[in-house]
Amino acid sequence: DISTQGQLLVQKTLSVAAGATFGGAISAPAITVNTLQLNGDLSLTKHIDIGGAAPGRTNGPALGNGGTAAVSGSDTAGSININTGSGAAAGCFVTVNFNQKYNNTPYVQITPVGAASATIGYYINRTTTNFSVCAANAPASNASFGFDYFIVE
Repeated sequence: DISTQGQLLVQKTLSVAAGATFGGAISAPAITVNTLQLNGDLSLTKHIDIGGAAPGRTNGPALGNGGTAAVSGSDTAGSININTGSGAAAGCFVTVNFNQKYNNTPYVQITPVGAASATIGYYINRTTTNFSVCAANAPASNASFGFDYFIVE
């Protein structure tokens, strides 16, 4: 056991094999952890910067002949751009495939970007491995629209 009343300066690595308790603030230029559990409120004074690899995607039949879909972002947040081809129909445009499976079915929030996205009666299907953006109404052929998404478990 060691007890110190003043400042402790460690010039190399400090390794702690068991728990630690601090009675005051901790200041560090960066902290890397595998899991972070907060027992109080989270207060942020800057932007949230979400990283990670872009998820995969599978085009759906609602795109029509020659339609395309593109996904940018990560498993947590991003954008989907849809360009319908001829004969676009109601149904699913694209399935976004997560890089890493969620433990439980995540909450997926999508926001239409522009008026064209809002008029198609959009909805989503979601699982632990992916989510699909679909439309209850057939969109215009040869049209462009998009959605932003944000996902939490």
